[in-house]
Amino acid sequence: MFEPENLPPPDENGLFLHPDIPDTEEGESLRARCAALGFDCSFVSLDDDAPRALVDAYFEEGLPDVPARWNPTPPAGEGWLLVAKFDHENGPYAMFVRRRQ
Repeated sequence: MFEPENLPPPDENGLFLHPDIPDTEEGESLRARCAALGFDCSFVSLDDDAPRALVDAYFEEGLPDVPARWNPTPPAGEGWLLVAKFDHENGPYAMFVRRRQ
């Protein structure tokens, strides 16, 4: 699962989802689903991670391609793989996974 070669190319705004990200039912935790499959997952928001100029360009100027210019910071530790950049009601997020230790 989560093989890098299966990662789809980003769209024109820099958004993508790895096809191995499991579907969840309403109210179900994606973290719990990933854990059941043997993976840790972590999320980071553009608002908390990107340089202020990019955050302002997205939230104040409404530039939709900002996620394409954002390089999300992986969590501490080894083995994290960026598997998604997606739009959420609170703005863009990135998802990282790694095989559970």
